[in-house]
Amino acid sequence: MSQNQFSFGRRLLSVEGQIIAVLASGPKIASEIYNTVSASQPTISEKLARMVAKGEIIQINSMEDRRVRTYIIAPIFRQSIAAYLQILEPLIGSDVRQSGAFAAAS
Repeated sequence: MSQNQFSFGRRLLSVEGQIIAVLASGPKIASEIYNTVSASQPTISEKLARMVAKGEIIQINSMEDRRVRTYIIAPIFRQSIAAYLQILEPLIGSDVRQSGAFAAAS
């Protein structure tokens, strides 16, 4: 997904949706998420903590610097997203899976 497409799309997504969209391409450190998602840092931090608590994403703390946190989509949640996209595909076309971000999970 290009930066322009993501910029347009994030206006349509909740903060949680934006976080998932950012993480779809792979692990990201917190500062990358803060710089990409359209919300304040405290709001994003709160959403990240809730998503970790719900098992949707996994937080990995750096061994070198405890202040650095990396986030990834939990494998089971990635599978759920892939299954949902598979259901949506006949309704909205193959564009929904073009990025290939969830292809490995399906």
